Amino acid sequence: MKKNRKAIGVVGLMLCLLVGRAWTARAANEETNPVAAADARILSEIHDHSELMDNLEYLSDEIGARLTGSPQLKRANDWTAEMFKKYGLTNVHLEAYSIPHAWVRGTAHARIIAPAEHPLTIASAAWAPNTKGKVHGPVVYFTSMRRKSRITKNSRES
Repeated sequence: MKKNRKAIGVVGLMLCLLVGRAWTARAANEETNPVAAADARILSEIHDHSELMDNLEYLSDEIGARLTGSPQLKRANDWTAEMFKKYGLTNVHLEAYSIPHAWVRGTAHARIIAPAEHPLTIASAAWAPNTKGKVHGPVVYFTSMRRKSRITKNSRES
């Protein structure tokens, strides 16, 4: 039993020495490897000078939602191009594109009128067409989005 423990101890010590030697060889290789040195500089810059959260906060809180064709999208595109220039990128430009019409979420109001009046909180789905006036109809409750899609598709066909 003592011989087995001694053998396990010797094997364990040898493994530790091998791992330690490999670790120091790897560290020495990284110090002389130009790619590893560049990686270290990049990671240091990210760690010490990141503007990620400031940029995300500005886009989310100051500019807001950026639907295709919206004024907020143009503002976000212009801001991003300026930030790229500030960061030292060259040949920064926006590609021209056209969109036949933009979609901007307007106001939406809904209420239950019977048996008792009750206001509803609603929002239009993006790119949904307008209703061209008031709409009256039954309230429909959906237990899942899959059921809603099937019902909506069938109602469009009829």
